[in-house]
Amino acid sequence: MDAVHSALASCASRIGATDSKSSEGSSRHTLPARVSFANLAELHDTLKKSTSEAGLGKADDYVVTDGKKLVYAARIHTNGAKDSKPVAGSSKSRKRRREDGDFEELEKTVETTRQKVQSTGGIVSTEVDAAEAVLSRCLQGLRGPRGENVIQSHALVVCKLREEDESSRLVVALRCMPCVPVSVSSLKAAMGGFWSDGAVEAKEHDAQHDVYGKLPSSEEGSVVESHGHVSMFVVTSAVRT
Repeated sequence: MDAVHSALASCASRIGATDSKSSEGSSRHTLPARVSFANLAELHDTLKKSTSEAGLGKADDYVVTDGKKLVYAARIHTNGAKDSKPVAGSSKSRKRRREDGDFEELEKTVETTRQKVQSTGGIVSTEVDAAEAVLSRCLQGLRGPRGENVIQSHALVVCKLREEDESSRLVVALRCMPCVPVSVSSLKAAMGGFWSDGAVEAKEHDAQHDVYGKLPSSEEGSVVESHGHVSMFVVTSAVRT
């Protein structure tokens, strides 16, 4: 485990990490408030390579907010140990109702976006299709280690990513629960081709921001934030070919 932590600490330091700690079976690194998908991919690949070279068991990695910090954490499973599975019971029906509501909201978001892009030059319908698929995979596949709900809100936003941009882009954005770890593998799978360009950020909500302002907190998220924790935002843009 020492070799794995050392490799991750070296990688995290290059990204700008301010602190790295290890404990039995885990490696934890405090990252800059905003890191790119490429940064997460570098950490993820380092974890896979170092655990393989050390002959260790299965490894999982997560990105999560803790207070106002963005943290990358890796866990090595030995002797066949695995993360706890979601607890079965009455929560299943509540989860299903929540998911149904999420997908109804997604349909409305996509329809509104299609109407908007018709009057926006440079964005084609296939970009909207791809963005819809990403959000659908996120709603289905992003869960905490114990099955917790991760996504507070999501949005498709047509805007210029930088002031110097000549045309608007279609941006996919998520507001994730504070303190709930998001699997890097699951995030990568949900993003698909969008994994090539995007970022995660730990920050306080900015209602005036072109993108973040479209992402309200959930009731549960607001409670957690009231204790001094910030949400994790995920932002990427539609891939253009």
